[in-house]
Amino acid sequence: MNTRKKLALAEIIRESRQSKYKTAKDFWSDNQDALGASYTHYAAVETGTKLPDIELAISIAKILKLDLRLICHVWAKDQMPDAETKAFFEPIPGFEVQGVPSTLKMNLDEFFVFTEAHLPVFEKHPQAWGMLTFILAFSDVNPPTEKQLSELFELSSKQVKEIVEFFRNEGIVFSNNGKLITKRRYFHLPNTPDFKKVRDRNFLSISQDLIKKITTNDLKEKEAFRTTYLRRITRVQAQEISRHIDDLVGHFGNLPDAGSEFYGLTIAFGSRMKFGGKNSE
Repeated sequence: MNTRKKLALAEIIRESRQSKYKTAKDFWSDNQDALGASYTHYAAVETGTKLPDIELAISIAKILKLDLRLICHVWAKDQMPDAETKAFFEPIPGFEVQGVPSTLKMNLDEFFVFTEAHLPVFEKHPQAWGMLTFILAFSDVNPPTEKQLSELFELSSKQVKEIVEFFRNEGIVFSNNGKLITKRRYFHLPNTPDFKKVRDRNFLSISQDLIKKITTNDLKEKEAFRTTYLRRITRVQAQEISRHIDDLVGHFGNLPDAGSEFYGLTIAFGSRMKFGGKNSE
């Protein structure tokens, strides 16, 4: 085993363990019987100097409540000898980093995660998230000005200035001859209870905007899509559908930036109501 290789499995295990246990030793001490491995061996797995056998990988996944499909997939990918063979295992199914599907190829140095300290601004300015993503979409080809944002988002110049100033203060947007450009390529609102109100409002706002603007011809030409589909399924089947949605979101995110139109994708999938006896799982 070439220990100089960067093992994706080690990163997944380490990040998950850190969210539940302060140290690797704490995790091993609480679960050594289930792991069936020495602390030295587990520590090597977490640091990426050893690839565990599949039985140990599955044991770790079950304890940390990681997606088994993800763990088995990454375990196999880590053993591939070169980039060509590793590419056979892309996209990685079901893998999310901070709530974002891993099928989105992101350089973490270009990734900005908002925190609870930013919530007051998003609550005061409902259009802030949409405006930031718009600036991002056109930064490298046709950066917008504050005046253009005011017209496009139907906001006063004062409102736009406040939002843009917030972005500048956070170091994520700068102005070049009046044109606004983002300093990062990826932005994320955490999928946590604190951000639920903001994320829900963004979802509803974008969905309502799309409903108003999608035309019959857009649907006919397959340049847009809108549907509702209702049926009875189990929660296990729901997990299968969610994995397909994860791959779709990843595909959309990985498309090269092109064109002059700003597209939106909103997907809502979940149980609407329960009726009758105990559902089959």
